[in-house]
Amino acid sequence: MNNKVVPLLVILLMVASFLAGSYWTRTRLESEKKVVQVMPTPTVVAQREEQPAPAVLEAEVRAEIEEGGIAVKGDENAPVTMVEFSEYLCPFCAEYVGVDVIPSRPIDEERTYQQIIKNYVDTGKARYIFRDFPVHGEKAKKIAQAAHCAGGRGKYWEYHDLLFERQKDLSEATDLEDLLKTLASELNLDIDEFNLCLTDNEVAKVVDDNYELGKRVGVSGTPSFFINGHMLVGAQPFENFKKIIEEELR
Repeated sequence: MNNKVVPLLVILLMVASFLAGSYWTRTRLESEKKVVQVMPTPTVVAQREEQPAPAVLEAEVRAEIEEGGIAVKGDENAPVTMVEFSEYLCPFCAEYVGVDVIPSRPIDEERTYQQIIKNYVDTGKARYIFRDFPVHGEKAKKIAQAAHCAGGRGKYWEYHDLLFERQKDLSEATDLEDLLKTLASELNLDIDEFNLCLTDNEVAKVVDDNYELGKRVGVSGTPSFFINGHMLVGAQPFENFKKIIEEELR
């Protein structure tokens, strides 16, 4: 082989090796870059796992949901106002008031609602407001309307308790209005007046307005609560309510 050819081959092999190495390095770096772009950084992951702070309503909106009505109990000058958005066919709402409709849920044993009434409402520390949020459609709306009809005759809370106690019957009722009238008669309400009220569009509008108000303030399920504007969602243990109420009292 010509002496001039050997160095030329060596040079060509060196150039080819360099180019191949550069291509492999560039390909590896691009691949790593793609992985970095896809995987979130630890900071992002931590932020996603953090629990959001409890929602607090602005003063104007809070005042709107705390306006009085039939479904109110407690001292109107109490330092704490608790607003519940609920409905009478909601099983978790029944559990909250101490009715055992979900055997696997022990929360009904705490009787959270009764503890709140005993420790805060009856002692003048809190005012309690119930607002309708009928997520189960027309049937739930009619039951809510019946509660307002009882309330217009001074028996809102008695009918409220009775509706939750008879939730299973209400859910299975084939003649809902007949059952609602039967419950009204158990409280010695005037049935003729009660019947007229059940067809009153103005009373139905109160239920609709409560539902729309709930949606505006961020309610998406029942039960949902606002304690001096602080949102708490779900049939939670009494201690969770107590913590917020005590902080507000301080």
